[in-house]
Amino acid sequence: MKKRLVACLVIVALLCSSLLPAAAAEETDLLVNGGFETGDSTGWNWFNNAVVDSAAPHSGNYCAKVAKNSSYEQVVTVSPDTKYVLTGWAKSEGSSVMTLGVKNYGGQETFSATLSADYQQLAVTFTTGPNAQTATIYGYRQNSGSGAGYFDDVELTAVQDFAPYQPLANAIAPQAIPTYDGANQPTHPSVVKFEQPWNGYLYWMAMTPYPFNDGSYENPSIVASNDGENWIVPEGVSNPLAGTPSPGHNCDVDLVYVPASDELRMYYVEADDIISSRVKMISSRDGVHWSEPQVVMQDLVRKYSILSPSIEILPDGTYMMWYVDTGNAGWNSQNNQVKYRTSADGIKWSGAVTCTDFVQPGYQIWHIDVHYDTSSGAYYAVYPAYPNGTDCDHCNLFFAVNRTGKQWETFSRPILKPSTEGGWDDFCIYRSSMLIDDGMLKVWYGAKKQEDSSWHTGLTMRDFSEFMKILER
Repeated sequence: MKKRLVACLVIVALLCSSLLPAAAAEETDLLVNGGFETGDSTGWNWFNNAVVDSAAPHSGNYCAKVAKNSSYEQVVTVSPDTKYVLTGWAKSEGSSVMTLGVKNYGGQETFSATLSADYQQLAVTFTTGPNAQTATIYGYRQNSGSGAGYFDDVELTAVQDFAPYQPLANAIAPQAIPTYDGANQPTHPSVVKFEQPWNGYLYWMAMTPYPFNDGSYENPSIVASNDGENWIVPEGVSNPLAGTPSPGHNCDVDLVYVPASDELRMYYVEADDIISSRVKMISSRDGVHWSEPQVVMQDLVRKYSILSPSIEILPDGTYMMWYVDTGNAGWNSQNNQVKYRTSADGIKWSGAVTCTDFVQPGYQIWHIDVHYDTSSGAYYAVYPAYPNGTDCDHCNLFFAVNRTGKQWETFSRPILKPSTEGGWDDFCIYRSSMLIDDGMLKVWYGAKKQEDSSWHTGLTMRDFSEFMKILER
């Protein structure tokens, strides 16, 4: 009888445990007074002009109100090598940038931001470093615009898996992609996939070597693959396809297939680093033999005004080119603009149109890749962006969608961030190339390792519908 009772109790215990949510042990909020319902700043440190306010809470009776260049911060105890999810609600007045973020955790500072006049939920994921004991959580109203920022209902929890919270996962290792200089450090990938092999290969990638930040090797190059993972230099190809200019450097390749002429075109930027820049184009009908460079666009008075051109050909034959204009400032510009042009032949281009709706609150967009989806008629973009006040060494990767061709929609959270300290991609996520293939989002991304400034390219993938559900929460 006693043995039967013990057995029953064990079964009941197992049944009860199986009914508990899998994340129950993970859902303990680590923040003190995250909703400010004490009516004061208990648990938080304030900087400059920050107060607890009762006029505009997201829920309950109180929230934090921060003026320009002001913040509330809270130092919390964390465990090393642990995944955390930070969430909260924020809004702003007068198109000011309100951020929710984390720093001092053994990794690169990261935040989500909003310009919304209504409360918007922000989320940040991060993994603590191997020696981390604390992290600093903050709500900060950036030093731009007018009006106050508000945040409320902030929570911090440890989780076992980022999959439900983070759109994309960092690649465990970079791809092995050969470069002509022998260092095998490619970046700025641009990938074209064919339904059937084109001159022997399903995938073709344009890229530029950038070994240890040495721009003299940043010259247009081509590789190919039949699975998108194992890349070779096709027989007969002689990389680089264009040599280093003097003065200046090459950069920012983009590859596009032209069905009408059955050829690949590679566009790239040549900047003299003194006063001017231009977009050049080379073409090939077999991927091996390439034409001489042809200038298709130039700016004779601004040296970094046409960065990262991204070209798509629409079903009616219209060429579209998106790019980033940083004027003469370049890598640390604080006034970047996304622009586009159109063309009937990909050689003669229209005047520039500024995409006033293509902005990332709290960040400067640095490079861009736009993909036109023929099945839906939507435009998708992946782009690295760096926090205001920093430079392009501090980029995260973001995503935008234009469902009708008229209005871009951006999202507050990055889709990919640098990995934890020591990873091959632990410092900067750079220009990327995206495809939607049989319902899977595939993103080849360039990235930099902090320790030695080495550059590589990795591949990350996710079901596209799952990816969008996480972004749109």
